[in-house]
Amino acid sequence: MKDILKKLREGEITEEEAEREILRRLSGEVEGKAVVDLFRDFRTAVPEVVLGEGKTLEEMGAICLKFLLSRGEVALTRVGEEEVERLKELFEEALEGFERRFNLRYNPRGRVLTVRRLDLAPEALGNVILVTAGTSDIPVAEEARTLLEFYGARAETFYDVGVAGVHRLRPVVEAVERGGYQVALVFAGREGALPTLLSALISIPVIGVPVSSGYGHGGGGEAALSTMLQSCSPIAVVNIDSGYTAAMVAIKILKASRGGVGNVKK
Repeated sequence: MKDILKKLREGEITEEEAEREILRRLSGEVEGKAVVDLFRDFRTAVPEVVLGEGKTLEEMGAICLKFLLSRGEVALTRVGEEEVERLKELFEEALEGFERRFNLRYNPRGRVLTVRRLDLAPEALGNVILVTAGTSDIPVAEEARTLLEFYGARAETFYDVGVAGVHRLRPVVEAVERGGYQVALVFAGREGALPTLLSALISIPVIGVPVSSGYGHGGGGEAALSTMLQSCSPIAVVNIDSGYTAAMVAIKILKASRGGVGNVKK
């Protein structure tokens, strides 16, 4: 809204034009396809992230454009490379000077697309450590990492350090002991023991993320979820494969530890 008020003060637009532009930006309705929560971060400390799964390309494009026009940024999860290429073409057609004015990034491992206007930057929130039990757990961790970094956290990763080779955890514990991290996200499939073990060794909050990398009886993340929910060492637990949820909870922790809610600033 600051840019609208600036234009009004400098006489570039009339009061009526300013009112129309404010109402346009406040409205979250997207052509009868969705009603997006444009200012969720002001209410809950975390923004709405668009889930690509289950949406048509047209729906994804229209919703993302709504965010880009109103807030200047958007994150889209669970989206494939072919869809990203087509979305980029759509953005270039709909937004004049898109390549010059916006930064578009895609993480194929985490399947996350992020777009932000170049004159915007996130507030630096703090430091998060991401740990996976196995290499197969990395895609879910990458979803979380991409979102964390997009919204202002610094993320350090320790991948493939599960309990089958428990000596591999030593560098993780040492990194936390050196200080500077506020929260740990720990991803594990199969029996899902890693979050419990790590929580017993470090002092910062641990968010356990069960991953569907296990198979057979209790596979698909079910055994991992049960293990984490029954953890003797205190941890928080999100749903199976929910890197998004873990990232948003971590952002809330970071913002709460700073004593307030941070929003994107120019």
